[in-house]
Amino acid sequence: LEHASSLVVEIQKVLKAVKLVSSPERIDGRVGEFDLVALGHLEQEFGLEGSLDVHVELRLGKPVQEGRHVVHGSALPFLAVRGTRMVTKLFDEQQIERRVQGLAEEIANAFSGELTVVAILKGSFVFVADLIRALDRVGLAPRVEFIRLSSYQAGKSRSELTLIGPAPADELGPVLLVDDIADTGWSLRYATDLLRPQADTIQTCTLIDKPIRREVEMTPDFVGFTVDDVFVVGYGIDHAEDHRHLPWIGKVD
Repeated sequence: LEHASSLVVEIQKVLKAVKLVSSPERIDGRVGEFDLVALGHLEQEFGLEGSLDVHVELRLGKPVQEGRHVVHGSALPFLAVRGTRMVTKLFDEQQIERRVQGLAEEIANAFSGELTVVAILKGSFVFVADLIRALDRVGLAPRVEFIRLSSYQAGKSRSELTLIGPAPADELGPVLLVDDIADTGWSLRYATDLLRPQADTIQTCTLIDKPIRREVEMTPDFVGFTVDDVFVVGYGIDHAEDHRHLPWIGKVD
């Protein structure tokens, strides 16, 4: 495997840094020996013969049962590895939970009574599921609709967006349009224009905002977290369909 040796060296550095073992000179099939929980497709456990489609997490806290290995935690935040792609944590589960509840309170101050949440798939599905339950806790009972957008390259300047499947058919009333990431702003603008004929008003909410990437004038009304120009994954957001399952938000290194 082309990158296997360098990946092992990096994991050895992590293990040594957190003093999981006194002198970690190798990583082999005895995964639990290194307090390492290996998830995903791992041929011959952590052997280097075969596929290195690997997801590795260093955990903090109580022992975790994973398959037939019991691991005992480390002193580092989660570090995920899939193949040679590494993801480091930006926002943990507790930070996300608190921010989603805070967003619900902000939204409740802006809406009273009727509300339709329209989520842009796929990346927002985890976020919107938590958000609508948080809205319930602050006294709102939103209806929920979904749309899915696709992009294709239109020249060298930017991608063109198109709707996959039908748009919501009914009158929507006041709308909260929810997306996972606002970067260039094109997705939010397209979706806003698409829904405008059926909506009384439209406000926008995004889990992640990257204002440095903006290409059109579009400022979300409600923002979870603002980040620099980094590739964000986890909590429903993917990189080539990987990492959606992560319960926290990280950046691809």
